[in-house]
Amino acid sequence: MELDAPKPKVIRDEVKGSINHGGGDTTWNRIIGKAKVLSANTIEFADGTRIELDITVPAPGQMAMNSEGLYPCSLEAAEFLRTFIGDRPVMCFKNAGDGPDMGYVGDTNLERLMVVSGWALADHSSLHAD
Repeated sequence: MELDAPKPKVIRDEVKGSINHGGGDTTWNRIIGKAKVLSANTIEFADGTRIELDITVPAPGQMAMNSEGLYPCSLEAAEFLRTFIGDRPVMCFKNAGDGPDMGYVGDTNLERLMVVSGWALADHSSLHAD
């Protein structure tokens, strides 16, 4: 009889509060755990939950040009995110309504990281200054 390997732990809970909207009565769904990068804006937790970050990134297979010629910008954007996350846990929030997902590694907002690093465009006014 084979023993099943232990599954990585994924924590799910709800947290209350809001910085700007809902007068502090907003409920957020939170998921925390190890995640792998599937694309420049999609991660997947060990339990199969996929999160799409609220940013515009190069389309799969998209190429771009720099001074050296064409390069696979979609792959490089995903690799940038993969390298940043590494083996660290990711924490994502989604408001209980239909709002976008927000991702963090430590205190770094992943959407903001991708925008300021030049791998994404802001999809929300809170990131436009970046």
